[in-house]
Amino acid sequence: MSDWTDSLDLYLAPDLAHSALIIIDTQVDFCDSGASPIPGSTAVLPTIASLLAVYRSIGLPISYGTRLYEGDDVDLVRRSALPDGASIVRPGSAGSQIALKLWSESAGELDATSLLAGRFQEVGISEVMIWKPR
Repeated sequence: MSDWTDSLDLYLAPDLAHSALIIIDTQVDFCDSGASPIPGSTAVLPTIASLLAVYRSIGLPISYGTRLYEGDDVDLVRRSALPDGASIVRPGSAGSQIALKLWSESAGELDATSLLAGRFQEVGISEVMIWKPR
């Protein structure tokens, strides 16, 4: 059985040994039971967890891009819900945390203060959390 990369042009084939895994918006509030679910988010968590396990085992870089809604920095599609009382990825809330299937228990909780100040949060070996402003 041939590897799927055999059919790719040499210049287009992925170089996994020199790659990074970027995981975006996998927060509790965006999962099926969250405050603002994105359809399909929960269903892909096992696949993302498998990729994470591979990247962690090899020691390749992993970056999580997260949303934290504070002030005017709210996606337009959700902006009208916040004044009406919705609590979506608010700094420090349970819904702002990374989905548990992906998160290492030793990483602790998101440091919203540092993230909102533009600093990275180290959450593991070669793993960082960043805040993704709108």
